[in-house]
Amino acid sequence: MTRTREGTFLRFDPFSRELSNGNILVTGKTGSGKSFLIKQLLLQLQVLNPRIAIVTKGADYRALVELLGGQYREISLRTNLVKNPWDLQANTEEPGSAQIAGVASLAAHMAGKTGSDDSVTLNFLEKAVRMTYERLLAIGKTPRFSDLKWTLEHYPCENAVIEQLAQLVALKLNRWTGEGVYAQLFDRDTSPEFEKAEDIICYDIDGLKESPELQTAVAFTIARAIDQQIGRKDTGGNLRATIAVFDEVWAMLADPVLGAQILNAFRTHPIVALSEGQHWNEQGHAFRASLLRDPRLSKVVNDIVVEFGDAHYQGIIDRYIAGSDVPYDELRHVWEDTTMPNTVFDIPIYEDFFRIVREVNQTLSPPERFRVLLGDPPIDWTKVSGKDDVLRWMNRRNAFAAELIRKEVLAKHRRALLLYADGHFFRKGEETVPDWYVDKTKPEEPLVSQLEKTNPGTVFSIAAPTEADLTKFQPDVANWHAPSIGLLAGTALGEANFGVIYNLTGPEFKSVSMENQFDALLYLGPPSTITLAKLSKARCSDQQYMKMRLGRMALVPWGQYEIHALNDFCRFGKQ
Repeated sequence: MTRTREGTFLRFDPFSRELSNGNILVTGKTGSGKSFLIKQLLLQLQVLNPRIAIVTKGADYRALVELLGGQYREISLRTNLVKNPWDLQANTEEPGSAQIAGVASLAAHMAGKTGSDDSVTLNFLEKAVRMTYERLLAIGKTPRFSDLKWTLEHYPCENAVIEQLAQLVALKLNRWTGEGVYAQLFDRDTSPEFEKAEDIICYDIDGLKESPELQTAVAFTIARAIDQQIGRKDTGGNLRATIAVFDEVWAMLADPVLGAQILNAFRTHPIVALSEGQHWNEQGHAFRASLLRDPRLSKVVNDIVVEFGDAHYQGIIDRYIAGSDVPYDELRHVWEDTTMPNTVFDIPIYEDFFRIVREVNQTLSPPERFRVLLGDPPIDWTKVSGKDDVLRWMNRRNAFAAELIRKEVLAKHRRALLLYADGHFFRKGEETVPDWYVDKTKPEEPLVSQLEKTNPGTVFSIAAPTEADLTKFQPDVANWHAPSIGLLAGTALGEANFGVIYNLTGPEFKSVSMENQFDALLYLGPPSTITLAKLSKARCSDQQYMKMRLGRMALVPWGQYEIHALNDFCRFGKQ
């Protein structure tokens, strides 16, 4: 029993016979009372005499479980408690497709990145898992991961690619099998304690926090074991209600395919704002390229709004990405003629982005093809004669993009992916630019902040602080794969000071946390691994280009700084 927003009572029955299954999501910041609420629900639902299984990190549920006479089990590398993921469901003699897929997914997690497409690896592992079951069940034994390793080492390879994949996965399973460091939790027969049908049981996996990949594997294994208990009859032959609680471990059970996290954001938000991080970083460009090539993206995204394109040339980019022949001397105006007088978008990765969209569109049906909206104001440099003509456009870059998105995306009930530098996606404060960049003009309000004033709740924003050492704020980031995306709410990173992470000292940022500014974070690797693309050295000998670029930089107050930087690059290769 709880109350609606209007104060009336809301009744719900999680075990209604009209429902095949019931799910409740409890969300909130750290310390907001999520676990307290769940414990109250569990106490109220005791009248139904349910089975209760809990997976958690930490001792929040210990007192409740012991009060109700249940079993509280702490799992660590020193425990002898083992659940063999290969166990068949009760009263079955062979694995079903779900069982095979589950074991294969766990094996894929253990192996990590193989260099092959995820779907190829999973399909291959499902076949190997099926072969392992057939071989071991024929002699009356339940397989273990060491048996899968043997299958891979003796796999009847169809070609060199599969042979290499089999050998690589077998090698990566060493840690999880035999005498490997994780073998005692995954390559042993199931402990008798796991066979007992406990009425109330809690698994605390906080003891594995030093190894996130192991913690994830254990959470996945226990979750599948709990799932197999659901629907099991008691000793009297009656079905019993079963409650499964996953507290603080839900993220471990999420889809491991990175792109899915962005795709899922479009289920609840028409706009996903994906930050670039430091301009020119090659890791961010590689991630955006892989996202574009994901066949699922065109199912949920209509438009891509980019910072690195002059809206004056929207017609040209429309023709280009549709597949028409566009002379290069016309096309280059798209990224060379933005309001930025410097070389920022002359770096080849931005031109390459448009080429990738064009290539992907050729593989899609017309209704699925991406439309690229050039988000920089439509400045016409042939009509620019001085500083004021440039600054007039520069000082409304975010306002122009916000109005473009309202008109072309939101008003038409479309969905868009925004690609800009992080500063455009702040929710609080002003877009921050270097002191030497501001010409006695108050910095413009960020794009996302402007959008959410008129269209609240429409944007899901993703930060990419590529220059920050995130391990200082959340140590386990050291174990994250790059690239990866994590939600910020309720995490140490989410609570971290935004100004410190972005090295911003303005008073408006002193009490702003990361989760105040963004919904999620894209991790591209530690700062030491980030590489920057460079301007083509051929530009230095292109007299027409140099005359254009140096002339435009000379128009703005900070131009001498950028002229010096370009000349240094052309002389010494220093960018």
